[in-house]
Amino acid sequence: MALEFTIAESRYKKIHKDKWVPFPDKIRAYLDTHKSDFSSGITILLSFDEYGDTLLYREKMEILIQLCAEIQKSTDDYSVFDKCKLSGITKDELLVFSIELSELLQFAIDNGEFVLSVGD
Repeated sequence: MALEFTIAESRYKKIHKDKWVPFPDKIRAYLDTHKSDFSSGITILLSFDEYGDTLLYREKMEILIQLCAEIQKSTDDYSVFDKCKLSGITKDELLVFSIELSELLQFAIDNGEFVLSVGD
């Protein structure tokens, strides 16, 4: 996994070691290939450094929650099956990623915490 998301109190203090959402390379590649299918929030998700850490604040977390809802809705479209298949992922993998990331982001917002993207 090149990138993962976790809950953090600050850039250097991860506080929920059991709350991790991986961002697999194949899902990242799928979203990058089909970024025109999504809102401008996709650029935020795709801009995270795969080799460094980035702290997300509330504004970006809210945008990413909206993007996750778009991704979830997109899996209702039958044509996404073919797009996913070409990228080597399933609709379920895409759906699970977007649900888990959305839940992590919402947890952070609800608890006044941050989300940290952690690269290799």
